[in-house]
Amino acid sequence: SAAPTTYDAVVDAVRGDLPVRTSTVVEAIEHGATGATARLAGGERVEADYAVVTASLGALKRGAIAFEPPVVAKDWQSVGFGHVNKIALSWPDAWWDALGLRGDWDVFWRADDVAGLDDNAWLAAVPRWRHEHGIAGAPTVVGWCVGAEACAALASAPEETV
Repeated sequence: SAAPTTYDAVVDAVRGDLPVRTSTVVEAIEHGATGATARLAGGERVEADYAVVTASLGALKRGAIAFEPPVVAKDWQSVGFGHVNKIALSWPDAWWDALGLRGDWDVFWRADDVAGLDDNAWLAAVPRWRHEHGIAGAPTVVGWCVGAEACAALASAPEETV
């Protein structure tokens, strides 16, 4: 079967016959040894054996969802955000299609490759690329730079490049 193209398709593929609600505001989750109950905006209550919470870390840190009994606040506060930068490069034509490149591309640089990059050595800090047709109005490739050291290297890119 074809790979899912949206997050909803991923949920549909994984959930099977389980009832899953998306785009639903949850105000509180009561949880214990016998199961979990989600209290939705508007007062509806949904009972289940388990609850899978996919709220953003920011929402959890803000306390947007009440947990009963409470989840110790330091549990959310101790989890942090890392360093992530993205760089988008656009071309008139999607040259990667002719090469058969699909999805994510992982690039592994050899030391002599990096040495030959000269002013473009910052490229070695971007190990993952993904084609994103049309996000900039043209065929585009987005590079992911993850981690403080890699993001610092990306910051060294020449001004005219970025």
